[in-house]
Amino acid sequence: PRSTLFPYTTLFRSLLWPVPRLVDLRTLVGFIFSRDVGHIYSVGCGTGLLEYLLMETMLHPESEGDLIQNLVTIKIPQLTGIEIDSKWWTCPYAPPKFIPLLYVGETFPAEGPFGSAQDLVIFSYFNCMKVFVDYLNRFQGKYVVIIGPNRSCSNKKQYCAPSPLDLRDGDSDYEEEQDLQDEQNQTMELDEPQKKRRRSTTTITCKIPTDQWSLVLYQRFGLEEVDNVAIYSRN
Repeated sequence: PRSTLFPYTTLFRSLLWPVPRLVDLRTLVGFIFSRDVGHIYSVGCGTGLLEYLLMETMLHPESEGDLIQNLVTIKIPQLTGIEIDSKWWTCPYAPPKFIPLLYVGETFPAEGPFGSAQDLVIFSYFNCMKVFVDYLNRFQGKYVVIIGPNRSCSNKKQYCAPSPLDLRDGDSDYEEEQDLQDEQNQTMELDEPQKKRRRSTTTITCKIPTDQWSLVLYQRFGLEEVDNVAIYSRN
């Protein structure tokens, strides 16, 4: 029952980072319906539990009357979950998947554009700004949703790139450090502490297209006070 779904915080946290409240899901659903979104893409969605809950909220509104009205007047958007490592997500040890996944370079184009005019893309606790910008530059749709903690709230346990306000306030030329695994580490028999001491980083620079997007909604998202959602519309 939906009344007992949301208290299972520990289980949820093991399957997805933000643990949404029902009010959070309804806010997103309200935005999606009001903009007549045709297709939702979620990049790096993992198990897809957040997206599953979002779709369930669309199909099970607050009242039976709302459900009948939705089915008659509102089109439920399609949903595509996008992940990278098909070997992991299809192996016996992978966590459960709540939505079908498409894999970059296999079932989803690795470099081509995706989306159309009224589509929306979600980045929830994404963790690489350069890859985010690459996806954003290929996205042909109109709306971007970013979920996670802001930089002022981020710590080693809760981190994402981009954070929700980066598409508005981020430096146009963004720099982030990326681990470089020394080639010798791959050939030499080193224990983990030795490998960590030998690991180096490089600085990756990418241009955030802040001038192409406008913030239309920003608020808390989830049981954790540090988690927020920002929704952007293409200029």
